[in-house]
Amino acid sequence: MTADTAHSSTAKTVQLLQKILAPLQHISAELPQQAQDYILNGQSLEILSFLQQQTDEKAFSLLDYPAADYRYTAQWSKKIEKQIEKAATARIELYEHLFRYFSLEQIERWGYFLVALAQDQPNYFMRYDALPPQLNVILQDSFDRCWQNEYYVPIQRQDWTFQQLAALFEHVENGSTRHLFNLFFQHLNFGGTYSIFKCWLNFQDTEAFFTQHFPQIRTLLFQENDDEFANETLLTIFQVFPSLRQQHMDLLAKLYLSKHKKNQQAALQQLLELPNPQQIELLLPYLQHGDAKQKKKVIDHFIRLGKDSQSFLENALQNETVKLTITALENALKNIQVAEKTENISLDIQAFTPQASQNLPEDALEQLLIENCQQRLSHIQKLRQKEIDNYGLNPDVYQDHLYEIQRLSALKPEHFKSLVALINGADLDDGFALYSQDLMYWKKKIYTFPEFSLTHYLRINRFTANDRDDVYWRWFFGLHQKLCIAI
Repeated sequence: MTADTAHSSTAKTVQLLQKILAPLQHISAELPQQAQDYILNGQSLEILSFLQQQTDEKAFSLLDYPAADYRYTAQWSKKIEKQIEKAATARIELYEHLFRYFSLEQIERWGYFLVALAQDQPNYFMRYDALPPQLNVILQDSFDRCWQNEYYVPIQRQDWTFQQLAALFEHVENGSTRHLFNLFFQHLNFGGTYSIFKCWLNFQDTEAFFTQHFPQIRTLLFQENDDEFANETLLTIFQVFPSLRQQHMDLLAKLYLSKHKKNQQAALQQLLELPNPQQIELLLPYLQHGDAKQKKKVIDHFIRLGKDSQSFLENALQNETVKLTITALENALKNIQVAEKTENISLDIQAFTPQASQNLPEDALEQLLIENCQQRLSHIQKLRQKEIDNYGLNPDVYQDHLYEIQRLSALKPEHFKSLVALINGADLDDGFALYSQDLMYWKKKIYTFPEFSLTHYLRINRFTANDRDDVYWRWFFGLHQKLCIAI
């Protein structure tokens, strides 16, 4: 780095810090400069004691509650709230380029400053208690300031690397790199798609860093604990970095045979990407020396591989002594033999000609809908009369039947004509058809039309269902056999 670059970086750091710390002037005019002197140079150490002695959350709220999972800025005027918002935006930029703007010493002092400011608030956004507080609060706050927008798109940390994070962890506390691994492996898939750790996979040195430190990772994941989330993270890394998986294929087999079903499925998907001989090579040791559950799972997997695995199953059968496993091996060999025979069977499949969909007769369909409406109205009126007999005209009583009577009574001839057009495929705005499904399906008389097909059923379902992308499958498969034709 040249002198000009270093100077520019320092100037940018000062400018950012001034924006971030500016709201503190509403407590004391000297406070922003004192905080800046401490963070950048280690001077004005007394500011930590001053912040810790505050009996309210004013300083904490003026910086928009760093690392906390709540926000309350209503106590300030609109002018101050805008200043707080600008300071929070500047803090996002600081975190995006944290290692460019701050040295490791400055990052640690920034952490001490935030701890004093928050007075070690217990409600961190996501606390990791194994970390020293000054490092914990930085990670919590940077995670909280990690999103680009309301759709939870993570900001890519352009200047972050795993090497820099490891250096920071070690700078704060010797031997704490293991905490970095624990943090990442236990939380990458926490929160699914919206995990704030997803962007860490895009660090420029992710693959190289994990390759370098994989012996330590193996020890952490498979000797010290068996954590479902950590193992899920490892499978994610294998998926993103196939070359890393290729170096540690034995772990793929280990995870496939683990006790965690979600990881079993994820490992299976990656196993099936490999050639059959490689799958056999990875799983064969468990067939020969695994426990009963592992052997059973490998046997079931070998059935999937067919004839390629037959000789290995036969060898295992000769050496097996456990009766249940022997039975499983014998059944597997029978399945493979049956599958081999069926491969040679030729099936003469008749060409399928879909039946063309026809429109329902308009006049008859319109008359049916009108009759359905009249019959349903009469039925609802009887139910309403029972309500009146039991409860009187009490307005607090459930009024659904009354509303249904009012709705059906208000229908005009044009409504029925439009329903007919929609059922026959007209391109109309279908909003008016909502809640008309009861008229179309009343006593299922519409099914009696010889022309009625699944096409008509899906049209009706499409513009009358509460969730228009949903299909009521019980009705769908319950249609008369004559309706089961191609659409």
